[in-house]
Amino acid sequence: MHHALELARPWLTTYGYPGLFVAVFVEGIGIPLPGQTGMMAAALLAKDGDMNIAAVFAVTTIAAFTGNALGYWIGLRWGKAPLERMALAEHALAKVEAAYVRYGGPIIVLARFFDGLRQLNGIVAGAMGMPWHRFMIYNAIGAVLWCGVWGLGLYYAADPVMRLWHRMQPLHHLGWTAAAGVVLALLGAWLYWRLVIRRR
Repeated sequence: MHHALELARPWLTTYGYPGLFVAVFVEGIGIPLPGQTGMMAAALLAKDGDMNIAAVFAVTTIAAFTGNALGYWIGLRWGKAPLERMALAEHALAKVEAAYVRYGGPIIVLARFFDGLRQLNGIVAGAMGMPWHRFMIYNAIGAVLWCGVWGLGLYYAADPVMRLWHRMQPLHHLGWTAAAGVVLALLGAWLYWRLVIRRR
């Protein structure tokens, strides 16, 4: 991870905020660019005084929101066709679709934190026909939280955030199906806390 961040530093020095915007935006429409790595590298550059953390947060949040919004429009316009062209495993896609149907909005937020789910978040929501106003609300919440954790969080608390990153790496390597399972497990725990424990 440190190697990836170091590789991103000269790229950010060359292309600055526009390059950061493009990386995060394009990742949001399903193309696997290293948007999160770029954001984390930008936060570290801001910590060193080479970038402005407020600008990094604003640029990445807007890029994340608009990228997924375009992905939503693509899914709404062409349905599952873009996903089928990506040759996703049919059983994995079925599980993700079931999660969207059952839980809706919270999946939009949680998916931000998992590779694979993050890139295709908007397309799946659009293909599933989620109402646009509902998607946009959760899309905004997810973008702010994601950029807050990996951008602002890394700027203000680098060591704890990097430990969190390393602990999440095994989840990233498990792929789409496992990531979807983790999202469902987290969501189930949250719902149990809210509906059962909190009401006691």
